[in-house]
This record gives sequence, C-alpha cells and structure tokens, in this order.
Amino acid sequence: MKRTFTLLLAVIMTAAMLLSMVACGAENQPADDNEVISSSNVQPSQPVRIAALNGPTGISVAKLATDAAESGEYDVTFVGAPDEITGLLTTGEVDAAFVPTNLASVLYNKTGGSIRTAAVTTLGVLYLLDTSGEVNSLADIDGKTVGATGQGSNPEYILNYIIEGNGLENVTTQYYTEHSELAALMISGDVKTAMLPVPFATQVATKLEGVNSIDLQAEWAKISDTPIAQGVLVCTADFADNNKADLDKLLADFEVSANFANENPAETAQYVEKLGIISSAALTEKAIPQCNIVCITGEEMKSTVSDFLEVLYAANPKSVGGAMPNDDFYVVG
Repeated sequence: MKRTFTLLLAVIMTAAMLLSMVACGAENQPADDNEVISSSNVQPSQPVRIAALNGPTGISVAKLATDAAESGEYDVTFVGAPDEITGLLTTGEVDAAFVPTNLASVLYNKTGGSIRTAAVTTLGVLYLLDTSGEVNSLADIDGKTVGATGQGSNPEYILNYIIEGNGLENVTTQYYTEHSELAALMISGDVKTAMLPVPFATQVATKLEGVNSIDLQAEWAKISDTPIAQGVLVCTADFADNNKADLDKLLADFEVSANFANENPAETAQYVEKLGIISSAALTEKAIPQCNIVCITGEEMKSTVSDFLEVLYAANPKSVGGAMPNDDFYVVG
C-alpha cells in the first residue's frame, strides 16, 4: 500500500512538472501574426495644429508646412488677418500660432494667462511707400492720409510710435483688412501713400516705377534702442505644459524651416507659391532677404519680446492688453 501511494505520488509530480514546462513554453512562444499586429497597433499622436499669417511668417513656415504634407506631423492653416488666428487660439482649434508680438500679450491678458510665447520669428518688416512724389521723408506725411494694415496689432502701434516720436500731429491712418488688398490699391493708384510689410511692399515697388520707400525699422531705431520684435510663435498653456516634447520638436523644425528660407530663397519661393501663401514665386524670392526671418528662443527670446512690449506699453498700455505679461508668458526651457 505504501509502495502504491509512493508510485502514485511520483506520477502526479511528474505530470505537474510536464504541465509546468508546457505552460512556460507557451509563454515564451511568439503570438500569431494577428496578435502581434493587434498588440503593437499604437495610434499615432495627433498632428500639431498650427495657424500662420500670410506674408513673412508664411514664408518662414513654408518648408515646415511642405514637409508636413508628407509626414503628417503638423496641420498648418494659413490666414490673411490676425483676428482669424485669435479665434482659432481662443477656441482651442489650434495648438500653436505665429502672431504679432503685441497680440500674443493681448491674448495672454484676455485669456487669464493661457497663452505662452516660445520664439521670436520675425523682426521688423515695415516700409512706408509713396507714389505721389510728395513724400521723401517721414515728416512729409504730416497732413496726409496713410493706408495701413494690422489695426490693433504691431503695425498700428509701431506706426503710431514713430509718428508721435517725430512730433507729427496731423496724420490720418486708413486701415485695410489684408496686406494684399492694400497693395492692390496702391498698384491701381487708388492709394498713394501706405505702410506695408515685406513682401507686399516689395510687390508694390516692383510693379510701379518711382516709388519712394522709407524703412520704418531705421526710423524706429532713431527713437528707440529696442529692436522691433514683430512676430512670435505662441502656443496654448495646455500644449506647453502637457506636450513639451512636441513643442521642442516644433521649435527645432521651425528653426530648420526659417534657416532654409534665408539660405534657399528660390526653393522656398516655390513652396510659398504652391501653398498659396503668396501667388508669385519671383516676388517672394526677391523679398526674402528683407523679411528678417529669425528663430530666437530661450532667454534671448524673453528679453527681446519683453523689451519690445515695454516700449509699446509705455506708449499705449492697450497695445499689450492693458498689462505687461508675467514670467509664465515665456517658454524659456
């Protein structure tokens, strides 16, 4: 009896060992093809949604947007006026946007601090153009009507700052919604004197003979030591706080795109035309050297933007949204 029990116990132990070995072997075997595909079928991250203005900003983003058409990493929307971007940002329809610097501050104040600035993208690009033959210096616009774009954003406040800094008291400004509209009116002769950014200023000077041009960056520099930081890359606070890797990659990719535009104007101009940012590649190629496209980040970005906003704030607090932004406005690391 004892022997029988011992034999039975041995059989049970042997069976248990065999079952254990089979189970371990099964665990180490690869799953079938369907199981492998299912377990690794990770959804790709959503593309970063970006809005950009036509003009110098659009030129700087052209390579990034062109590459994104294949990679799917970015969904880039180009618009004609800053207020279109305001709506996209405040409703959360985009994660990041290229906007006038003062508008970034206005939105920061308007949203209770929900906007972050990550890079300076464009320095000064504004020119005062005249086809009447009567404006040869800034003083000559006193008593005249000047067409302009960008009401409520950098161009308006830059122009006002220069006018006031030169003691001009009788200048009337007529604002238009889009740069292309004002450029067309100058070319048709309906507007004689206007402030336009490159490349639209370049378009007017190319189409017409005898256009007098005044560099407003030079006029600004005569009355201020602070450079014009005309455009910045901003993002929502939620995107900055929860998608640092995506933001870092966006900054790196934008730097590549900006450098490419400066170093390869002909190829960039082709991208710009295909994307519908500006209709003429030849015009864009000619304008790029004047577009002041940059990618300034970190502490240098913070000081550049802060100094520029201080100048605007001192002249008109409304220009930056009524108050200077706090430190959390800047993404420096």
